[in-house]
Amino acid sequence: MSPDKEPPEVEPDFTHAEEVDWEIDGKALPEVLDPVMTKALVQRYIETERNRNRRALLWLSGIFLFVVLLILTTFLSIGVFVFRKSMSAADKVEERVKQMKLETGAYAAEVAGLTNDIERLRSNAQSIESSLNQNEALASRKEKLLKSDLKRFSKWVSGKNRKDQEAIKTLERKLLELEEASALRQKEFEKIKAKYEAAMQGAVAVKEPPPVTVPSAPAPPVETNAAEATPAADPVYSAMASSVKAGPVSVVSFPNGDRYKGELKKGLFNGWGTYWYANGDRYEGEFKDDMKSGEGTMVYANGDKYIGKYSNNMQNGQGTFYFKGGERFVGQFSNGRMTGKGTRFYKNGNKYEGDFVNDVRHGNGVLTYTNGDVYKGEFRDDNRTGKGTYLFTDGSRYEGDFESGKRHGKGRYVYAGGHEFIGEFRDGKREGVGLSIYPNGQQIKGLWKNDQFIQVVK
Repeated sequence: MSPDKEPPEVEPDFTHAEEVDWEIDGKALPEVLDPVMTKALVQRYIETERNRNRRALLWLSGIFLFVVLLILTTFLSIGVFVFRKSMSAADKVEERVKQMKLETGAYAAEVAGLTNDIERLRSNAQSIESSLNQNEALASRKEKLLKSDLKRFSKWVSGKNRKDQEAIKTLERKLLELEEASALRQKEFEKIKAKYEAAMQGAVAVKEPPPVTVPSAPAPPVETNAAEATPAADPVYSAMASSVKAGPVSVVSFPNGDRYKGELKKGLFNGWGTYWYANGDRYEGEFKDDMKSGEGTMVYANGDKYIGKYSNNMQNGQGTFYFKGGERFVGQFSNGRMTGKGTRFYKNGNKYEGDFVNDVRHGNGVLTYTNGDVYKGEFRDDNRTGKGTYLFTDGSRYEGDFESGKRHGKGRYVYAGGHEFIGEFRDGKREGVGLSIYPNGQQIKGLWKNDQFIQVVK
């Protein structure tokens, strides 16, 4: 072998590697190291360290990436949560802003309505003030005229007193003459009464004796109450009496104090007659078979009065009933009760035209109040109950349900200023959900309680 040539590389033989201790503490290394084997061992050691470093670097990189991803995920979750919360808060704020706008609009409309009402009240106050001034001026003129009339009247009275004293003396003289004539007639009446009492024990009718003639003397005029006026003074009675042919007149007295004067046929009341009741009531009119039948007038002891049709001894048909308090009913009667179509005039000036059942308003009718208000609709048991329309004098109106005289149920209220409310009512007040429509076209749906606005309803 030439010294200039390097010896060929020999691959290390690791077949007997198990016999070699590879510890690096140097204790087991051969004293004389083979360069080839040493190089291989170093390369093997370096490769092992490189692999170990790579694995450590990979682990560190993985952990770093995991931490970074975890941080990114956390920040992303927090961002999404914050974004959602901000969107929800924004929606709530926007919704609240819309609600506040609606409420502001409602309040503005209410203020506008109140402003219109105030202007209308101011206008009404001015018109009332003007009317009061006119009335005061008129009253002042009337007072002046009254004073002048009183002066003239006092002069007239002072001149008339002398004439009245002379007239009073004349009347006193005539009264004495009438008292004398009345005493004579009373004596004759006592005789006739004794004969009648003997003959009428069995309620037998007898003819009225001829009247006793008394000295003629003009009687002084005497004012009478309209309810107690004689039948001849009543034009309705006179018309009824003139249409009935008069027959022979008889007088019948009864043990209970009742008395009848009129026509009899076969022992029964038939024709025209007058019946006085012991309690003070009096009937004047037609009879048939002992019962009131036909045209008649009933004057009650308490001051009431009825003029109209009778049948079967009861008020049946068309008639007029005058109440003692000044009220009046004109219409149909059935079995003594106001039943059917009729008109009732009340003492306070109200007037009702419509249906009656058993003396009360029941059915459809029109009630007109003294202040000018008008109700048109249904009545039940004398109350406004059912469907109806109430018209106010100021131009307002209500259309809808009524119960016991109050707005109750569904209805529509139109105010004089043009503002409308459509919704529920209870005991005359707005209650529940309702729609307010204003003259400017704005509509607000809201919740009401006890006639007070609570909140806007979508």
